[in-house]
Amino acid sequence: MLLAFSPVFFSGFGRVPGDLGDARLINYLLEHSWRWLLRQPHHEDLWSPPFFYPASNVGAYSDVLLSVGPLYWPWRAAGVAPEVAFSLCFLTLASLNYLTMYLFAARCVRLVPVASAFAAFLFAFASPRLMQISHLQLHAHFYTLLSLYALFRLLQEPAGRWVALFFGGVVGQFYASFYLGWFLGLALAVCLVWALAVPEYRTRLWDVVRARRWVLGFWGLLAALAVGDLARHYLLAAHTAGYQSDELVRWGIPFVTSWWSRGQESWFNLTNALVALGLLDRNPWPKGEHALGLGPITYAVVFLGIWRLRRRRLVAVLLGAALTLLICMTAVAPDVSLWQYLYPFVPAASAVRALVRVALLMLIPASLCAAWAVQELATRKPRLALVVALLCVLEQGRSLGAYDRAAHRHDVLELAAAVPTDCRAFLVVAVGPLPGGKDGTDLRLDAMWASLETGVPTVNGYSGRIPPGWEFDDLPAASDVDDRLKRWLGPHRLSVHRVSVFRIYVIGEPGRQRP
Repeated sequence: MLLAFSPVFFSGFGRVPGDLGDARLINYLLEHSWRWLLRQPHHEDLWSPPFFYPASNVGAYSDVLLSVGPLYWPWRAAGVAPEVAFSLCFLTLASLNYLTMYLFAARCVRLVPVASAFAAFLFAFASPRLMQISHLQLHAHFYTLLSLYALFRLLQEPAGRWVALFFGGVVGQFYASFYLGWFLGLALAVCLVWALAVPEYRTRLWDVVRARRWVLGFWGLLAALAVGDLARHYLLAAHTAGYQSDELVRWGIPFVTSWWSRGQESWFNLTNALVALGLLDRNPWPKGEHALGLGPITYAVVFLGIWRLRRRRLVAVLLGAALTLLICMTAVAPDVSLWQYLYPFVPAASAVRALVRVALLMLIPASLCAAWAVQELATRKPRLALVVALLCVLEQGRSLGAYDRAAHRHDVLELAAAVPTDCRAFLVVAVGPLPGGKDGTDLRLDAMWASLETGVPTVNGYSGRIPPGWEFDDLPAASDVDDRLKRWLGPHRLSVHRVSVFRIYVIGEPGRQRP
């Protein structure tokens, strides 16, 4: 937990995990779900939070986070501030990821407790997971493990409770994170194809279907209805705002080098050291979300586990499925990838922009194989196994972002104080550069949070998509802001006279005042 959240702990929760962009958006959406639960004004519709006013269904431009809400709402019910509740929700998700992987490794894979703990650590806190510190929804991964645990138990004991838990985990994963839910569904489909090629597994699956066909049909139908309603909102959003462009899809495909890249934030990175010593001009490896590497020592342990387990039939099926996904989703060169030809035929794949996030799914087999190798090594050389495990832990360390909660609250409250209580909505635009290094995204999110403070909807907005006709994403100014506002509100038959417009100027600029 210190590896992932040290800025939060050492600041006494004065800093919030992530950045001022996507992290604040996810926090806003969780807060909206809390106010939706309380039926507060302008939050009655879960899918239409009060930004991009008066557009509807804008919640479908991002993750709805409904199944993450129960881990956020209790903190708010206890009176904790939204940003602190967000941090506590993050800690809860990390704990659940760890505990569910521990149980899966111990009870299904039958690893010893120490090896199960090592697998749980890699799943919950490996570098590709920590890299996504600004995307809380990508840490809500325990639903996938609940589904896999239930599926494993179901194949051993076809009881109805395992059917319910399996489908409940699938639905919960989709409602927590579209990416993780989609990866889970795709992985299950690929694993099923590989399993059907093995007569023993084909017979066992058929026995389960025959024994629990009515239970499977009942819970499968409920799950299909739940996921279908989610899909309905996302399809409406895609119809309104458009699908991801081919260029964005190609950007998100991982390269072969992505799986080895450690990223500039990694604590132990040979390439960064060479740059610091002046032996290299720059780090040539992929960066950002394309830095998916676990580290050379951890990879060596993973491959050792794969080699030792290679003769097991179940492992062969699962590794075959993993390799299928990796081969289809990895580009061997720019614009040379199977995925750019396959994705138009894969359901909902056109909504997946950052395919590199498949690395989070691959943490499941990688963690288990590494833990198996450490367990095997510990039977012969326990001290060496301990050293290897600790080195793998340290390899995952990286510098993580966090923003100052007090500064965020100051800017939001300063803006909220200027919003009249009798206006229908408000819009904030910038005239000239913003102070403090802020950009248009920061200003739009400030406006969204000011909307939470005042209870007044805002025309500003920030999300994964932008509704058509919305023209307020540029910083400069706004000599034509009234015309833009008229064009935006016109189709909704609303008058601009009930919308307050604030123009934000540079602090201290001669002849200007900051509202």
